[in-house]
Amino acid sequence: MRGRVIQDQFGNLLATDASDTWIVSPHGVVGRYVLYNNSAFDGNNPAAALLDNAAIATDKVALMPGGTATFANYTSYNRGLNGIMVDISGLANPGGLGVSDFAFKVGNNSSPTTWSTNVPSPNVAWRDIGNGRTRITLTWADYAIQNQWLQVTVKKDNTGLAADDVFYSGNAIGETGNNAANAVVDLQDDLGARNHKTGFTPAPITNRYDFNRDRRVNATDELIARYNHSGTSPLQLIDLMTGAGQDFGLAAVLNDGIFTRVFVPGIGITLPTSVGSPISTDTLSSGAAAATSKQALPGIVGSTQKLAAHDTVLAAAQKPLVDDASSLQWAWLAEFEQMRTKKPSSKKDFGNATAVDIALAAYC
Repeated sequence: MRGRVIQDQFGNLLATDASDTWIVSPHGVVGRYVLYNNSAFDGNNPAAALLDNAAIATDKVALMPGGTATFANYTSYNRGLNGIMVDISGLANPGGLGVSDFAFKVGNNSSPTTWSTNVPSPNVAWRDIGNGRTRITLTWADYAIQNQWLQVTVKKDNTGLAADDVFYSGNAIGETGNNAANAVVDLQDDLGARNHKTGFTPAPITNRYDFNRDRRVNATDELIARYNHSGTSPLQLIDLMTGAGQDFGLAAVLNDGIFTRVFVPGIGITLPTSVGSPISTDTLSSGAAAATSKQALPGIVGSTQKLAAHDTVLAAAQKPLVDDASSLQWAWLAEFEQMRTKKPSSKKDFGNATAVDIALAAYC
């Protein structure tokens, strides 16, 4: 910006040219984290405090609706799930938020609609983290939520969100992620801690054998794993793509590396629980669309069920969905559309029906 056009209240011109950067943040949830509260990383402080930032599990991510759980979605912390953070951009009145602006469920199967709502109320704290974002910290007592999944819902009412924001975090005490196929805690996890002792070297927060997060891997961690063998009741790697009773909202934003789908804000629906059953990829059967070689889609729906789902979604939406995609990504969508209709389709033919197909394939 030219200095000669900038002046103060007394008419003095800016001596030199200057520039500034403005960051416009969209309103919505922009971060979801699990933290090791009351650990060595936050000074063993059970209260919400600035040091909690250092206790964020940087190698863990929230499990989102439509996903399948992996080791990245659950902790092995011996105090269980005792801290969650949610970053919200454009929150008008953070001081007015309380426990009632959230909802919680716990369970250990792929049907969250069957989970228990008997969850202890957390303490709620907030602080401004800049760029128009507010960090909400939810803390529970140690050991209150352990060896199961926690569903967190940020309600839309007082937060100004277009729709409720739902995500999941899990806990399996003593689990080292040694087997990607399950979250069983057994002798292998004991041995993992025994064979990865850190000695005098502080363990980083990502160390999978430091179960008590005291920055040391030693005999204590080995014993934690030994006394928490899961037996026949391990944490389940829940599948939110095909689980019964899944609730879906059109306001969800999916960033899957292929393209971004922005569903119509403010409209929520529930897809039929009978829709969807996984099949092998790269298969096309009568009345059903399966995966192409460019993107493995997790499931299919029968033609009758799909049409019913179309009717439900389109009746609620009554307007096109928005896709932000490159020409290459549009080409993939064109290929998908051809498989769905079994007839040539141009890139300009995309509308609600195609967007619904993509949503159904991704979620069911």
